[in-house]
Amino acid sequence: MKKLFALIFSFLLQGPLFAQTLKTLPRQTQKWPVVISVLKQNISLPFDRMVAITGTRPLNPGFSVGTQYTYRQGRKTQLYQTGQTGLFLNKNNGNGIFLGTDVGYKITLAKTGLYTEYQIGLNYLHCFLPGNSYKLNNLGEYEPAKNGGNGSALVTASISLGFEKENRFIKVSPFIKYQPAVQFFYNPGLPVIPQSYLHVGVKINSHFNNQ
Repeated sequence: MKKLFALIFSFLLQGPLFAQTLKTLPRQTQKWPVVISVLKQNISLPFDRMVAITGTRPLNPGFSVGTQYTYRQGRKTQLYQTGQTGLFLNKNNGNGIFLGTDVGYKITLAKTGLYTEYQIGLNYLHCFLPGNSYKLNNLGEYEPAKNGGNGSALVTASISLGFEKENRFIKVSPFIKYQPAVQFFYNPGLPVIPQSYLHVGVKINSHFNNQ
């Protein structure tokens, strides 16, 4: 567990170190958008069970909320780092909460505001067992135990498609994002678990938050 926290902490530090090699935006133009999404989580290989929400495949709903810091802004490109937290509900495999960061690159495709984004990230994911927990006592019998869950690392890569609309007061950017992921260090018997997340969300950026 100490190695896991050290790995995630070192990744989080890469943002400030990376910023030293780039010319960041002046303080007065730096913006902190609010990024909110609802999501569907799956234990699956990439692109499997991506959009199925009925039948024998559970919905596994969740949400995410975060913000982002811009390192470099061009006319049609943007290099940035995000910070986000959220949770999902999975009655078969266990609920989870996560906290993490992504490094992303945005490309605006047209004057209409259509854009695509590519991200790679690292999260701390804490999952709770879906049922009751038991432990073996000194008498060789099983007894109820607290379900404290297990912490693990979640490495993600994602692609997004969105649309920007703005006026003099606010910029609103709805988007859809597909996010394959690999969960590491869940337990010794199952060290690697493939996952995927489908997000539908919005990025809200007030033109007053950079004053």
